[in-house]
Amino acid sequence: GLGLTLYQRNERGEAIRVNPAKTFRKDDLVRFVIEPNIDGYLYIFYRENETEPMMIFPDPRLHEGDNKITAHVPY
Repeated sequence: GLGLTLYQRNERGEAIRVNPAKTFRKDDLVRFVIEPNIDGYLYIFYRENETEPMMIFPDPRLHEGDNKITAHVPY
């Protein structure tokens, strides 16, 4: 399993926790925190409408592309 907490930046620049079912609009700024319950590797894909998914994580610019995650550690 995987725990997920989603945040959206408000007008004052503060990160406010929001419901993951919320509908977002273009240019909304979001941040999410995940917490796995087992060790593993994280892959994140972006998909809009019916387009092909695009892998956005791992990325070599972040942690040298390392995507290993540890159980019960928030990322």
